[in-house]
Amino acid sequence: MRPVTVIIKIIMNMKLYLLVLLLVTVTAITLVSTYLFYRASLSAAESFLSAHAAAISMTLETSLLKYGLRQDIFKDIILNERWEGIAFLAFYGSEGTILLHSNEKLINKKLDAGELTTRSGSGSASPSYITHGTGESVFVMDTPLVVQDRKGVLRIALHPYPSQMIVERARLLFLSVSVMLVAFWIIAILFIRAFKQRIKLESVMAQNERLAMLGRMASVLAHEIRNPLGVIKGFAQYLKEQSGNVNEKTGKGIDIIIDESKRLELLTDDLLVYAKMDELRIDGFDLPSLVRDVLTSLPVKQKDIEMDFDMPGRLSVMSDKEKLRQIIYNLLQNSIDAIDAIEGSGKISVSVKRDKDSIIISISDNGRGIAPGELGKIFSPFYTTKAKGTGLGLAIVDKLVKVLGGTVRIESSHGKYTTVIVDLPFIKSGAVYSGG
Repeated sequence: MRPVTVIIKIIMNMKLYLLVLLLVTVTAITLVSTYLFYRASLSAAESFLSAHAAAISMTLETSLLKYGLRQDIFKDIILNERWEGIAFLAFYGSEGTILLHSNEKLINKKLDAGELTTRSGSGSASPSYITHGTGESVFVMDTPLVVQDRKGVLRIALHPYPSQMIVERARLLFLSVSVMLVAFWIIAILFIRAFKQRIKLESVMAQNERLAMLGRMASVLAHEIRNPLGVIKGFAQYLKEQSGNVNEKTGKGIDIIIDESKRLELLTDDLLVYAKMDELRIDGFDLPSLVRDVLTSLPVKQKDIEMDFDMPGRLSVMSDKEKLRQIIYNLLQNSIDAIDAIEGSGKISVSVKRDKDSIIISISDNGRGIAPGELGKIFSPFYTTKAKGTGLGLAIVDKLVKVLGGTVRIESSHGKYTTVIVDLPFIKSGAVYSGG
């Protein structure tokens, strides 16, 4: 196995937060290290200038003590190629007079008291930066010195650019590392996003594969159950017709067989619907009329459930009529079952409306509601909280809505209400909308 593949597998197996923590740690260490290197380069540059100035100062002290205040002594040193980077040399008297200067025109000129105070020192050499007459910032080192019984200050002024190369390189390194870290983080963010999308895609693929397997299994079970179930139900109905020849206890047993057979028939029908629902048959029809048709097949009046409608007078749509019928039927049946589980009067509200390029179907009830822990599971096949539920009602709704290119979501408060909102695309071709 290639090293790159191994690394990718290791990274994919790591917890995402550990990966982010590692990235943050590496970034912090790199930035701190680079910044410290930059700070060290500043110190190194000044140390270099100080050492260079100290070496020149020692040479000048020796020359001054040997030759005295000879006016051309500094000029000779400036012209000496051995001492590169010198901006100027000067020796100031304690009274502020320029006794020696590499620019001989400045000799014997006097500095004001303030300038002399800031430039002169006592005791030991003091490095600093000043602005030269040319506008350049130069490094200076002032060293107290006594020449021919005259107290003064020896000033060495150096061009900083040789040592500044160290700083510039460190600054360039810092900028380069910063740019690289920004690029690194961009790549890392893209990688994490791709990693999340891959996990999500793998999860969707696994879910689709599981649903496909469940669909195939459901189809096989439905076909295998249907035939013997038909025989059992038919024979039980025959026995009931002959109920005059059986006692009351046996007759009740036959009724139970028939009722349970009908329930199993509904289960096999649901299994077949769940297994075979991908083929679309698009037709034009009136959606409010379809809702009313579905209601006629449900025991709403028998259960004394109050119905509230918010639908246009007419809303023609292009969709798969039978799939939409199944969606509405399952949702209304769920609402009826939820109301059966509570005491008191029940109410179901049905809303159908067009919202730009969408058709919104909303069905609400004041039934038992859904517990927060159940909301994430209710669309899973075979998950049910009903004693005799199949667990396929909402799973079928979810799958059919996706086949129709829409979305479904649920809002619920346990013990108070449940609202299911189906959002389907509105196909304009052949569609007529009249508000109401």
